[in-house]
Amino acid sequence: LDTSVRIIIDEMNRLKGGPPFSATGQQAGHIRARLSDGYTVEDCLLVVRDRARKWLHDDKMRDYFRPKTLFRPTNFEGYLNAAKSGQSCMSDNISILKNYLGGSNDDSRSDSDVIGALASGLSEPKV
Repeated sequence: LDTSVRIIIDEMNRLKGGPPFSATGQQAGHIRARLSDGYTVEDCLLVVRDRARKWLHDDKMRDYFRPKTLFRPTNFEGYLNAAKSGQSCMSDNISILKNYLGGSNDDSRSDSDVIGALASGLSEPKV
């Protein structure tokens, strides 16, 4: 459990910069509690990365990027659902792009090829 907490705290520190969060004490306790509830390290990292993307560039929300807020029992599941929803939106968008580019959902082009095609003006990606 301590290794899992360390992985999550290290990722939060990497994304946030500045004074580091501690992998011991109260900050770690919030994470440990969610892991004990049955959530996985991957769930926790998904929330951390999603909230970092949404909050770290917002002066008002940046201060809330902390274990106490992210891993509070009343917050965590909502943040996780929002992060998972964002993932499925990306998958839906990639499917739409593949169809737009003349392929299908079972297209052999990788998602990164499709995203690259979009970035280069919706030209056909090289396969």
